[in-house]
Amino acid sequence: MADALKRLEDEMGWTPQETIQKLHEWWKEVNPEEFARYDGDFSKIEDESETEWILSGFESTWRRRGTASGPGDRYVGFVIGYNGQQDLMGRQREKAIEAIQFHGIDSVLKNGIQPYQDDRVVRIGRAGYVEGAWRVFDSTDREIYTDEGEESELPKWAIAVPGQKYFLAIMGGAKGPKTAYSYKKNWLVVANNESDFFSKGPSAPMILECSWDAADLDLRMNEPISFTAEAGTAFYDDSVKILKAGGGLNPTYGIEQFSDEQKFLFEQLTIDQVLAQFANFQPDLSLIQEYHEDNKTTLASGRDVGPIFAMRGVVDYMDYDGKDNIKFGLSAEGGAQHKLAIYSQSLRNENPDASVWISVSRTLIDKHHAFQVKKNGEWYDFVKPTQVFIVVRSRTWQNNDGDTNYDYDALNVVAPYPNRSSIAQTTTEDANDMGSLGNFRGD
Repeated sequence: MADALKRLEDEMGWTPQETIQKLHEWWKEVNPEEFARYDGDFSKIEDESETEWILSGFESTWRRRGTASGPGDRYVGFVIGYNGQQDLMGRQREKAIEAIQFHGIDSVLKNGIQPYQDDRVVRIGRAGYVEGAWRVFDSTDREIYTDEGEESELPKWAIAVPGQKYFLAIMGGAKGPKTAYSYKKNWLVVANNESDFFSKGPSAPMILECSWDAADLDLRMNEPISFTAEAGTAFYDDSVKILKAGGGLNPTYGIEQFSDEQKFLFEQLTIDQVLAQFANFQPDLSLIQEYHEDNKTTLASGRDVGPIFAMRGVVDYMDYDGKDNIKFGLSAEGGAQHKLAIYSQSLRNENPDASVWISVSRTLIDKHHAFQVKKNGEWYDFVKPTQVFIVVRSRTWQNNDGDTNYDYDALNVVAPYPNRSSIAQTTTEDANDMGSLGNFRGD
């Protein structure tokens, strides 16, 4: 059992907890009676062959889902940053619910909503489970769409309205309602197609834009990876090259997938070298504000967007608890924003207390080991002073006095040198054991 689950963990990039959760979800879906008979507990299955049959089915199902290559070429390289998730339908859902709260359902059904900056109107339907099916109605109570299914199976297009028994449907034309939740995940990669990578090396950092099934995957960073994607351009600028994947991303990790000659190249290419050579590395922390000003992009709206680059420093401060009142921005993903401060000798030549402050999302900490170092195959929390590489996007903001301040949103935090990292001390189970004190107690 352990071997099958470990194979899927490695191929799909899941944590052990995610693997067990998906196994239980799959088991319950394909054989609910058996799942209920054993209370979802594998330890209650006495027949080993039955256990093997379940695991084999689970493994083959996810292998088909995960390794069915989509359109495009095979790329090889490293994922060096997580550039956030976009909720493509968020604005329309929020506008629809907001309109109902202010104007009422009758007005919204009649007039629709305008979630865009232009005059386009999006139609809204009222939905519910009626006479054995999910049905959508317009402002005249005319049925305009029907979706067969059980009442307990909420359709992907249904949007719950706080305090109401009905649901909303955002209509998408003749095909019916739009999917209520649609996401894109963006990763920063240094990669090249398989043939060119081993002859020319990785290209400059570019965005890997994942949608549909590919958006469900949490890729592993800072290790060799191969994946299937198509070359494309960014929606905001045709001159910006990106990679796109909708389904069949098929990520495979580690060097065992490569030939002996190719393995040798990866063995020489460690993550610190990758970041230093290919990630717009800025070695002098005292000059990163100048780098921002020289490389920022001004959008049509007038807002400045800073560059993405890598930096290196020694940890001086870590905020483990984070602030959970941050609602927007890359560093707010996962429900909280954490602060990390680093310094270097060049930065403190003039000011011995100078530090660079970086905003780190809870997502990076929980899913991508931002505050941990890997040593002998195990992850450990690190503390100051530990040397780290950080991939960031810079930005500026003005305080109440009108002064410009610089901030840096982390896309990746990696401690590449286990032997030069400070490991957090853990409390042993017997640390609070007072048995050695005999009958003496201090309380």
